[in-house]
Amino acid sequence: MENKEIFANWGIKPAGEILRVEKGIFNETSSFRTTEGLFILQKLHESISGSAPTENYAAITSFLRAKGFLAQEIIPAKSGRLVVFWRSGVWRLIRAVRGKVYDRAETAVM
Repeated sequence: MENKEIFANWGIKPAGEILRVEKGIFNETSSFRTTEGLFILQKLHESISGSAPTENYAAITSFLRAKGFLAQEIIPAKSGRLVVFWRSGVWRLIRAVRGKVYDRAETAVM
C-alpha cells in the first residue's frame, strides 16, 4: 500500500506488511496486523461510497455480536465517523474475522 498516511485517521499503525486482498466483489481491500489483531482497510467502491452503507453494516454486525455471533467490527476514526473521506475515496477500517473472501456468489444461499 502506497498511502500509509491513511492510518493516522484511526491512530493505528500496522505491524508488518500490508497485504492487498485480491479477491472481493466491490471494494479495494488490504489486510494487516497490529498488536491488537487482524484488520481490514477498505477503499469503498464509488457506487457505495457514502457513509450510510457503512452505518448499516456497523448496525448489523453490532446486532450480531450482541447476539453472540462472530462478526466484524467497524472501527470509528479519531473523528468519531465510521468512514474517512480522504484523498480520492471513502475509507473504512474493520476488525477482521478469519474466513473466506469470494469473487462472486457461488450459490443462491450465500
